Amino acid sequence: MINVRMKNKKMIYSIIMMIFIVVLTACSNKDTIQIESVDEDIKKESNNNDQAEMEASDTTDRGVTNIETDTKVSEDATEVIEETNQNVSDALQEVSLFAPDLIKEGDEFALTFAPDGKTVYYSRASRDYMKSDIYYSELDNGKWSEPQIASFSSEYVDFDPFMIKDGTKLFFVSNRPIDGKRSGYNIWMVEKDGEDWGDPNSLGDILNTPYNDAFCSIAENGNIYFCSDRAGGVGSYDIYMSRLVDGEYQKPENLGEGINTRMNDTDPLISFDESFLIFTRGDLYVSYNMDGEWSEPEPLDKVNTEAREYSPGRSHNGEKLFFAREQQGKREIYHIDFSALGLR
Repeated sequence: MINVRMKNKKMIYSIIMMIFIVVLTACSNKDTIQIESVDEDIKKESNNNDQAEMEASDTTDRGVTNIETDTKVSEDATEVIEETNQNVSDALQEVSLFAPDLIKEGDEFALTFAPDGKTVYYSRASRDYMKSDIYYSELDNGKWSEPQIASFSSEYVDFDPFMIKDGTKLFFVSNRPIDGKRSGYNIWMVEKDGEDWGDPNSLGDILNTPYNDAFCSIAENGNIYFCSDRAGGVGSYDIYMSRLVDGEYQKPENLGEGINTRMNDTDPLISFDESFLIFTRGDLYVSYNMDGEWSEPEPLDKVNTEAREYSPGRSHNGEKLFFAREQQGKREIYHIDFSALGLR
């Protein structure tokens, strides 16, 4: 019985083991199928991700290309804009010869314009300044007419014309006699008489002296600025100002050592509102009116060269600065936009 039981137990054990192996094999196959399925899903997902990455990469590449293209276009546009701005800036800052067909003798300097800008008056002198007349020319269809000597000029040495803003008066410098007596150079004035000019009149003893009184300019309020080598100055020639009060000029005031030096300080061009003064000290300088005190003069580096620059003037609308430049034995008139000078 014991042997039978043992055999039966062995048989039962063998059957159980077989069943266990079958079950284990089945489970193993199922897990393998599941693993293979999962692996297949992973592969599909990986392929999908790879495809997505490729598409994303392609899109990114196209985006980068577009950005690079846009950047290049933007850079090109910026270069064009900057070049255009530079050209405009260079054009504004360029010093140009005024009316080469008109100013062609090489002996011209000191000009002034009528209010409409269509008539210009200027000085033409011999090389030694012993002969000088005031000429005028009119602008017609974009061309300046053949210059003529002004009706009030030619008999004496006349130069440095300056017309006031409304065009009714023109001031100039002359060595003509005062009260029948010859003196140095003095400031004279003519007034409009219809289409022509009346007789010249001296500005009188308040402004003129037995010395040389020359080159004047006038502010919008009528105050007159001029230079003189009269006694009591700081240097050889100083700059003075006379106030216009109730139609009468007052005793001239020396602008002081802020402007005047032991050198020749001449050719004062006052701005319309008296906010700045441009004058000659070998070259052109500018000084600013700081609450009634004149600032330390600064050279106009945009126009000054190794040649001599002098006789500043302005256009009828105040937009351009005109000046004379003397080099290689020639005197010519140049101009530049005030906006290019960088004035305060």
